[in-house]
Amino acid sequence: EDQSIKDVIVSQKNIPEGLKKYIAYLVPSGNTKEIQSQQKPVLIKNLRKKLRSKLPESMLPESFVVLEKIPIDINDKINFDELPLPEKNEIQFEDFIAPGNKTEEKLLSLWQELLNVSKISVKDNFFELGGKSLLAVKLFNRIEEEFGQRFPLAMLFTASTIQDLANKLINKEDNNFEWPSLIPIQTKGSKRPLFLVHGAGGNVLLYNALAKQLEPDYPLYGLQSQGLDGNSKPLHTIEEMAEKYLQEIIAVQPKGPYLLGGYCLGGTVAYEMAQRLRLRGEEVAMVAMMDTYNMQKMLKVNITTYMTQKIRFHLANAVKLKPKDLWEYIKEKKRIYDDGGWRVDSHDQDGVSRAESGFEASVQTLNDKAMEDYIPKPYEGVLTLVKPKINYKFYPDPKMGWSDLAVGGLDIIDLPINPHAMLVNPFVEIFAKELKSRLDRLEGISNTANFIEEDNFNLESIQLTTK
Repeated sequence: EDQSIKDVIVSQKNIPEGLKKYIAYLVPSGNTKEIQSQQKPVLIKNLRKKLRSKLPESMLPESFVVLEKIPIDINDKINFDELPLPEKNEIQFEDFIAPGNKTEEKLLSLWQELLNVSKISVKDNFFELGGKSLLAVKLFNRIEEEFGQRFPLAMLFTASTIQDLANKLINKEDNNFEWPSLIPIQTKGSKRPLFLVHGAGGNVLLYNALAKQLEPDYPLYGLQSQGLDGNSKPLHTIEEMAEKYLQEIIAVQPKGPYLLGGYCLGGTVAYEMAQRLRLRGEEVAMVAMMDTYNMQKMLKVNITTYMTQKIRFHLANAVKLKPKDLWEYIKEKKRIYDDGGWRVDSHDQDGVSRAESGFEASVQTLNDKAMEDYIPKPYEGVLTLVKPKINYKFYPDPKMGWSDLAVGGLDIIDLPINPHAMLVNPFVEIFAKELKSRLDRLEGISNTANFIEEDNFNLESIQLTTK
C-alpha cells in the first residue's frame, strides 16, 4: 500500500544474546542509501503503524533493516538464512516506556480496552494506534467517569499520548486557566496556515480527515467553541465568536494575508472574522465557506421534510461506498452528531447562570441560534463557496444566499457529493484536492515562500494558549 516501500517481510531471527526477536526487512522504492540517510525514520514509523494493524502484538518487529533486495534461493523462494542480523546502528522498534504512575496505569488500561491493543507505550500516539474520532468520544467519556475531569475531543491534537493526557490530569489546570479556542491540528509545512472554525457541534475533530489530506505541506488550525470544558462561558453570537477567535489567531499570525474558513456555522463565523480583519486594514486571501448557507435566505421547513431529505442524502452517499468505507462513514457521522451534545451552563448577559433558573443548553443549541440571528453585511472580497451538488429544498438558492453579498465575487467549488459528506473519508479526498489547488495558487500570488519567520509567525504563542 505504501508506494515508498517495494517489499517487506518479517522474520524471527536468533540474535547473539541467545534470544529470538522479530526483524522487519524492507526494500524501498527509491535509492537505498538515500532512504537510509534521510528518510528512514519516517519510512519505518509509517511501516510500524501498518504492521501494527496486521500483526499480533507478539509478532511486532523490534528492529528494521533496509535492503537493496530480498535474497532469493535457487527455487525462487525467500532465502531466510541470507537475511542479515541488524547492526547496532540499525533503527530499533520505538522504545517501550511503561507507565510511571497510577494515572498513566489507568489511562493505559482504558487505551488497551478501547483500541484492542495490548502493548502500548505511554509515548505512543492515539491516532497512530488506530484511534478514530468515535473512539476518542468513548475515551473522553471514560476519562470523565474515572477521573471526574472533562476534556474536549480536540485535546487529542495537543495531548495525543498517555503521558501527555496524564500530565493534564495530574496537573489540573488552575483557576486562572483560559480555555483556548485555537487548536493546532496539523502544524507540518512551511505554507501559510489555514484557520478553520468549528461547526455547530463546537468541536474541531471533524477536520481530522482533512488535516491528514493536507499533510505535510499545509498547516491547519481549528477554532473550537467556548463552553466545551463545562467551565468557560459560552459565546452567544457570531460577532462574539469572531472577535474571540481573532484575538487568538492574531497572537499566532500578527499580519495577513489570512486564510479562513469553516464548515456550516464555521463558514458564517469565518465570514464575520474576514469582515473585521478588513476593517482593520488586513488582507484576507481566502474565506472558505463549506456547505454554509446564509440563514436569512432559508425558507420555512417542517421537521418531517428535513429528516426525509437528510436520510436520502446519507443513503445517496452510502451507496457509493465499499463496505469498509461505509462503516467508517456511519461511525464518523454518529461522532459528529454526538459532538453537539456537550451540555453547558449558559449565562444571561447579566452573568446569572441559566441552569440556576432551570435552563440548560447544548453547545449546538447555542450555536444554531447564533447562526439564525446573524445578519451578514456585504463583503468586499471574494468568497470561496464549497457546496454539494444538491442541497435541501429549504436552501433553494444554488449560490447558498451569498451572491448578493460577495462584492468581490464567488469562487464556487461544486463537489459531486450530497450534503454531510465533504469532510468524511473517502469523499474528503475530492475536497482536499480542490482546496490545495487554490491554496497553491494563492501562495504563488502572494509570493509567501518565506512567510514563516520569527517576526510573523509566533509558534511560542501557540504553546502558551494550548497548555
